[in-house]
Order: sequence, then C-alpha cells, then structure tokens
Amino acid sequence: MKRRRMPSRWIIISFVVALIHLALLPLVAHADEIDDMLAAGSYVEGEVVAAFFPQSGQLVAQSEAPYEVTPLMSAGASTTATDDGTLTAQSEEGLTLSSVTSATLTTEELLRLLSEDANVAFVEPNYT
Repeated sequence: MKRRRMPSRWIIISFVVALIHLALLPLVAHADEIDDMLAAGSYVEGEVVAAFFPQSGQLVAQSEAPYEVTPLMSAGASTTATDDGTLTAQSEEGLTLSSVTSATLTTEELLRLLSEDANVAFVEPNYT
C-alpha cells in the first residue's frame, strides 16, 4: 500500500491566499457600483434613498447614527390567483423606502455606510 503524501505547505498557503482574494472580490465590485452610481447623474449631496427591510414591523432608529431617516413609503404585496383567473393582491409588510440625509456625511459616505448595513435592501443617490 502506498503512503499518501501530504501537500506541501506552500500549496496550502497558496490555496488560502486564493480564497481570501475571492472573498474580497464582492467588496471591489461593490465599490465600482458606488462609483458608477455617483457618475450616473446629478444628485442631492448628503442625501440618499434607501430601502430598509422590516424589523418587527418598525424601522429601528439608531440614535447614534450620523444621519436622519425619513420614511417615504412602504412597499410590499403578494398576488394570488384564484381558479377563475382572478388576481387578488394582499398587502404584506415589506420594504420601507426612506430618504436618508446627513449634515456631516457626503453622499458617497452615506452610500458606503448604508450598503454595509444588513437591514438595507438597496441604496442609491437621490438623483435630481
């Protein structure tokens, strides 16, 4: 019976480094997305539009946050079809579309900060 040889240490290290690079790819792509959003058109400085996921039916306010959130509207509905083809829409708790403003942060800083928040479905500049 042949004895299996363990991979050399440099192969294992190379594999780990490759995994780390793959893990960082979404961060680089995300930074490019933000740059593309900022270049897409004119926007209100220090203001973004964000969609927040619901948290126990309410948007959780962060008293220490360097921005102010003003809910604009809630969006969420499910549609069901009956046997006769009639569609019925039923309102469900969904995303809360909000205006987020800051007197101290730029639009780019707000985009980067909110894009890292797990409670945010999407965020974009408040285009004019």
